[in-house]
Amino acid sequence: MGFLTNVAVAQNSEKEVSARLIGKPLYLRGFWAEDKLKFDAAGKPLQSYSLVSFTEAGFNAFRVKIHGDHMTIEGQRVGLTFDKSGKYKRQGLTLGNGDNGTPELITLEVEGSGTRDFSKALDAIFAGSLEELAPTLPFYWQTYAKGHLVGQPAAGVAEHPDAQNKTPGTLNAGGKVTPPKIVNAPTPEFSVAARRMNYSAKVEVHFWIETDGSCSHVSISKPAGLGLDEQALAAVAQYRFIPAQRNGKPIRVDVYVEVNFQRS
Repeated sequence: MGFLTNVAVAQNSEKEVSARLIGKPLYLRGFWAEDKLKFDAAGKPLQSYSLVSFTEAGFNAFRVKIHGDHMTIEGQRVGLTFDKSGKYKRQGLTLGNGDNGTPELITLEVEGSGTRDFSKALDAIFAGSLEELAPTLPFYWQTYAKGHLVGQPAAGVAEHPDAQNKTPGTLNAGGKVTPPKIVNAPTPEFSVAARRMNYSAKVEVHFWIETDGSCSHVSISKPAGLGLDEQALAAVAQYRFIPAQRNGKPIRVDVYVEVNFQRS
């Protein structure tokens, strides 16, 4: 049963809200990066916040306080890591380096509407599972999400903006095709979360190499988590190639590349 469908009645006491949040695998729907967040009674942020990957936007709630129609939720930011088989693990993130760091704590404040019913705000702020969150993930996560994060393809997913304009006959390099040759491959940068957690991993990226040697349709094939996937995409988007050729003419091909993040 989904997170939202568990909500059948108004939630207006610390006990009711705590039962909904504490001990549950929560995710911040807005992928907000800040650790102090404020919302109105509908769960709309009261200011503009910067964003992170959903793999850095998990949340473990451990305390709920309600004063009148004002609610405060305290907890720890949670990250996702993926192993080679695609299985993911939630782990509390820290400020500092790995085991020597202090927990990265988050405080959320919700201004009520006078009714003390916080259900609408909680629905807007939190997702209770990756399956629930999947339809809102960026287009470059959608293929992976459909195959690994949800039981069935989710309706209303965010498609790649070029999804309706794919050219038929996109080819894999091989056979009589002269493969592309890379001429520029910028080194990817670690995400802040991965650096703090001393996390090393590999990300497999799928993309098209166009006839001018540029890259397009970049997406996640095998993730690592902790924000490294977006860092890998950013680097691959800047790759440049001598394009693949057939009979001396440039052609489009699609390839898989492994981006390696190793701590020195």
